[in-house]
Amino acid sequence: MREPTRTVHRTADGTPVFSYVPGAAADHPAAYAVEVIGPGAVPSILKDLSGWTVSGSTELAAQLVAAGAIVRRHFHFLRRSLASDRPPPAWSASDLGPGRREVPCDREAGALFDAWHAAYSDPQNPDRHLGSNDELLAERLIPLLSGTEGPVLPWSRLVVDPDDRVVAGVIAIENGALGPWLADVFRSPGPNYAGLGEALLRRVLAAAARADVREVGLSVTDGNPARAVYQRLGFETVSSFVSLDVP
Repeated sequence: MREPTRTVHRTADGTPVFSYVPGAAADHPAAYAVEVIGPGAVPSILKDLSGWTVSGSTELAAQLVAAGAIVRRHFHFLRRSLASDRPPPAWSASDLGPGRREVPCDREAGALFDAWHAAYSDPQNPDRHLGSNDELLAERLIPLLSGTEGPVLPWSRLVVDPDDRVVAGVIAIENGALGPWLADVFRSPGPNYAGLGEALLRRVLAAAARADVREVGLSVTDGNPARAVYQRLGFETVSSFVSLDVP
């Protein structure tokens, strides 16, 4: 599978101390998959990446936490090849349930908000939403759909019910060095919608393969049962990290 482009960070005298995959987290820069390659990495991160979000091994995270960094998330990177393991043709017609239909992801954020927010409302969900509706809409969903984290890809899809209300979605973006990325997969909670997220994801992966996308990636929080769904659909865990906010 493709390795993302890494940036090597050096001290003032040119000594390499760590490398990372550059990216963005909301409205500030991020250093993903930090790997220590020389002495003095922790002081260098604290000094030169102040205000950034960084992710690295549990060992690096422990050192940064001791220095004042705040843990955001323990998560896993997963990838699925669409070139060597092409989705079966039947995935394009996965059953969405009675009266539901697949539509492009081209609606305003407000039309997605109820289902998107409800999907993360369970207190047991490690990715549960925190904050007011206005904050979540303005700081998370609108930026995602507007391309702040990367352009929304045309094979992103929504599912609407017979009343044309959004009940599920897969939002895919071009995530810089990480490439095609499933930024959000959600469905309305409740037994009536069980299996809908997986069915839509099958359709999206099939659409991505038809668009000649070679592989897609995603991240999933440790302890999230959705990880088993992704693995069932052919995603493989390639690395695990802890993300932190550097003071």
